[in-house]
Amino acid sequence: MSRTNSTKYTDGQWVVDICETLVALSATELDLKDSHPVCICEVPESLTATMREDYIPQFVGLGPYHHFREGLVFTDQHKLAAARRVLRHFLPRNSIDLFQNRISNFDTHIQTFFHPDVASTYNVPTLSYVLTVDGLFVLAFVTLLNGENRESGFSYFLTGKLGMPLFNAAGQELNVNALIREVFKLETQIPFYVFKQISGVNNNEIHSDSMSLALASNLQNFCKKECPFVNLKVLPDRVALEGYNHLLDLMYHLVVPNHESEPVSQPDSKVEAEDQPENEPQVPAEHPAQGQVEVPAETETKSEDNRVTCFSVCHRILLVLVATCIVIWFMITLVLKLFLWLITSIFHVIQRVLGFLFSVVLRALRPLWGVLVALGKRLNPALRWLHAALTKLEGKVNHPFLKPLTQAVERLEVITATIESSDSGVPRVVMIPSVKELHEAGILFRPAESGISSIDFDEQKCVFYLPCIRLDVNSEVIIRNLVAYETLIKSNTPLVFTRYVELMRAIIDTGEDVKILVDSEIIQSELRNEAMAEIFNSMNKPIRATKTPNLDKVIYKVNAMFDSKEKHKRVVSKYTSGSFLAAIGGLLFLAFTALQTYCTVLNCSGSSRLGQFPRHLDYGRNHYFISSS
Repeated sequence: MSRTNSTKYTDGQWVVDICETLVALSATELDLKDSHPVCICEVPESLTATMREDYIPQFVGLGPYHHFREGLVFTDQHKLAAARRVLRHFLPRNSIDLFQNRISNFDTHIQTFFHPDVASTYNVPTLSYVLTVDGLFVLAFVTLLNGENRESGFSYFLTGKLGMPLFNAAGQELNVNALIREVFKLETQIPFYVFKQISGVNNNEIHSDSMSLALASNLQNFCKKECPFVNLKVLPDRVALEGYNHLLDLMYHLVVPNHESEPVSQPDSKVEAEDQPENEPQVPAEHPAQGQVEVPAETETKSEDNRVTCFSVCHRILLVLVATCIVIWFMITLVLKLFLWLITSIFHVIQRVLGFLFSVVLRALRPLWGVLVALGKRLNPALRWLHAALTKLEGKVNHPFLKPLTQAVERLEVITATIESSDSGVPRVVMIPSVKELHEAGILFRPAESGISSIDFDEQKCVFYLPCIRLDVNSEVIIRNLVAYETLIKSNTPLVFTRYVELMRAIIDTGEDVKILVDSEIIQSELRNEAMAEIFNSMNKPIRATKTPNLDKVIYKVNAMFDSKEKHKRVVSKYTSGSFLAAIGGLLFLAFTALQTYCTVLNCSGSSRLGQFPRHLDYGRNHYFISSS
């Protein structure tokens, strides 16, 4: 009996080998029972397929996943030299023994921050060396950016007095923003445990408390400065250092402070109470002025009868015309209802027959569903790339053929994505109209008071509250890695941030959508509107289900309000169309023409005595006062 490799077992030897392996694994699991959960891992290819450079370092290899990678700009000596130029306050030349004591206390605890493959690849001394060198470099960079000479001191930080620029193999220059993007990638994270160890916080030194607060303040300020979101939760410095694992974890909890909190409803705008006018005293009726003579009622009876007769006849004619229109409208409505009932009955019968035939065809074509799903999986990446390329081309070239072609490709992409998601169990992408469509429907956009947890929709005011974000050249990399961190590490929590990115990707299609959000003070940026739209349109779909009932409820309310607005708009356009107004105008024209003809023929001004009011009745017009002049 032999295996596929060169190892050969005798009878019973394989049993001993399996038992020894199980005992070793049990001992390893017992050692890791109280260890730290994994918080730094490699990003799978399903996320890095489109924008690999946003997840993989391009200049500086940080952490055990990329420290020994070839082709990068910085070596270990360059990192230590750069750290030496900034961290002079705890790296003095005459206290090297103190620093040696700090970094010599690493234990197997540092292995638990990473995937188990790291522990099998590097032993504890090698991993301690890697994290110490990279931790010193990152800590020096954070300290530099929190200082006053951020831009001017960066060149000295990299190469000292030489001041020479550094380029990678692709010809890209290493600047401040490029290094910020390197530091916030998931695979390059350095645990806060390393920062505390090399700065003396964990060694119970004399000034450990002050050093701990200073370190926590620097890390939190650095995250707030580079975070794409504006209104962030304020954390105590000690909590920021002790409660979180690394920079990306700290930034994530600043953006998403509480997963289970309900959406915070926005405070109502202050409405000043209008002063109600006091009831004015009633002015008594004026008495007849002197010099006026009361005229007897019999003098005006004839002229009054003529006016009443004309109005009475006109009133009767109008009543007859209105009644006639109502009867005609009722008869037309009844005939139309009967006709629609007949058509609906025939349609239901046809629908049942077609449904039966469709079910038979579906059962016959069910084996082809697998082929259709595989085709959708293969076509979706190509259609996504083609849609992105056409969107960029549409922004540069103004051609009437590009817009319908882009829309058609986008619809095909949605169809293939739906087929793929239905087979993989991943929920569909957020289905919501774009910002422009919502704005044209009367839905307003206002900045929320805080972060993602405050996303809400006020149905009474028809206002959609979104968190205020600040976009720059580093935002796309940070957002992508926050999504990857939440998807891969936060497995037991709702994917709130991922769902928010899906929402922004759904409502932002073009630069016009971004312009509306910029005017509403939701997006702050110096980038072009098309570039900001591309940031969200190029985001990947989630690789697992996002369970966010609160955010989904808000999306449902926005869709419901949009549908009601669209129905109201269709009704208004229907009854304000040219044909409807022409019909109403025609009826009014006929009515007034008939009234004018009747009054002309019967001389309503005074000759007719039809419809006169009885003279013995008092209608409240028996007292008239005429000036004596």
